Amino acid sequence: MTHTLTNAGSWTNTGNTFRYSSTGAQIIAPIQYNNLVVEGVRSGLPSITLGAGTVGVAGNFAVSATGLGSWITTGNTVDYNGASGQQILLLDYNNLSISGNKNSGVVTLPSGTVKVGGSLNVSATQIGGWVTTGNTMEYNGTVPQTVASAIPYQNLVIAGSGSKTLDGNTAISGDLTLNNKITLSAYNLSLSGAVIGSGSTNYVQTNGSGVMKKTIANGSSFTFPVGNSAYNPVSITNNTGSADEFSAGVMDEVYYGGLTGDVASEPRVRRTWNLGKAGPNSGSGINMTFNWNAGEESGGINSERLYLNSGSGWQMQTGSTSVTGTALTYTGFTGSLSSFAIGDDIVILPVAWLYMHCRRLNENTAELKWATASEINTRSFQILRSNANGAFEVVGEIPAAGISHDAKQYAYKDPTAPKDLTSYQIRMLSEVGGIAYSEICSIQAFDDKDENHIRVFPNPAESMLYLDIEQTDGPVAYTLFNHAGQTVIRGDILGKHAVISLLTLTPGLYVLQVHNGERLHREQIWVK
Repeated sequence: MTHTLTNAGSWTNTGNTFRYSSTGAQIIAPIQYNNLVVEGVRSGLPSITLGAGTVGVAGNFAVSATGLGSWITTGNTVDYNGASGQQILLLDYNNLSISGNKNSGVVTLPSGTVKVGGSLNVSATQIGGWVTTGNTMEYNGTVPQTVASAIPYQNLVIAGSGSKTLDGNTAISGDLTLNNKITLSAYNLSLSGAVIGSGSTNYVQTNGSGVMKKTIANGSSFTFPVGNSAYNPVSITNNTGSADEFSAGVMDEVYYGGLTGDVASEPRVRRTWNLGKAGPNSGSGINMTFNWNAGEESGGINSERLYLNSGSGWQMQTGSTSVTGTALTYTGFTGSLSSFAIGDDIVILPVAWLYMHCRRLNENTAELKWATASEINTRSFQILRSNANGAFEVVGEIPAAGISHDAKQYAYKDPTAPKDLTSYQIRMLSEVGGIAYSEICSIQAFDDKDENHIRVFPNPAESMLYLDIEQTDGPVAYTLFNHAGQTVIRGDILGKHAVISLLTLTPGLYVLQVHNGERLHREQIWVK
């Protein structure tokens, strides 16, 4: 068909079927069709050309021709834009579009392979459902391609030399075949089936907050083919007693804060594996094997060990560890999954924080208390205080333990605390140049009505908290709030002494508020 009309008006094709039935090569005109059929007995393997532009199909696109040779789709877009359900033809498309109001119709990707070398755009509204049984969607372009998250894939193939990037959270109910990388960016990729063909150039690139997810049956293993600038897969064997969804991503360095902060300077593998698990880690736990490449170690590791950072610093894991070449296997991990790194057995990072809290003692004095679970090569703790511009500056420094495998408690009084609301943070300096920061805590602005002469002890507390009040100005009541601001304990004080039982509380940071007549006293309480 050759379209040479000039000054043409609209095409009316309602109920029409256009048939291309030649015995030779043909060009499909880039116009809007109702039904489009390519049929007939072709001789000499002639080609079918989808003309440059857009071939719109409102109904069915079917091919019954025999003896067909190649399809030429350069510069072409096929747009399935019908007002009801449609079936997508098995074809090697340039650009593929699914658009229009489907009026609750079902879009079918039939058994076989639909290939896209350019863009795949799904802008259709009111899709009533998808049928993808037996289907494989293949992105094989030599240009950058976006993997459309709107399609619930059965099987997905990532091929061709162009980059492939998710545009949203994407689910695959079958298998993922990797002949190239697929980049997650900020989105998650959930897989139900197997991974085929992963390797040093073909993997799931976790270059942002997005992770790969997979449900692993009890007693089964799965290797997450993840990496960032390089392929750094992690294998997980689930021995928790039940199936669960696991997730994995990789960062290209080790940071003192786990996900953020300064880069570690200790001997390490320059990778962090961020692992997650939907349910609790029970039973015999999980086995994990972490893989890295030659040249990704820094600082000269003598003996590799696994480290975990769950928000309070890096801690060496002391369970069963084995190393083969550039792979470390840890057996029977029963803790909570978080950020994992590999460093030397002399300990990769210098401090594991337990808590940090502060309170105002009077108009000019603030008291800070903090504790560490362990320390290696720590030199000192610098006390940082926020200034009028919100920036932190050093107002004091005290020595650190240096080497400690037990909890250590520290205290510091700032005699020049401003009267305004003020924030504090502790900065640890190590002997080998490392830096680590505590959480930030704040004290309220000074109010002379807060001079209640109230003594609260011990702090941190374990089972009981004691209150001594030197002077009362009427009824005295106390309230203990958790970190979410919810009331967990409330009571009245008769006389000048009170004992508060903490046995029902979980460890963590709380806020005690005491009303003494018109005066109000607030203090942070750490429950061990």
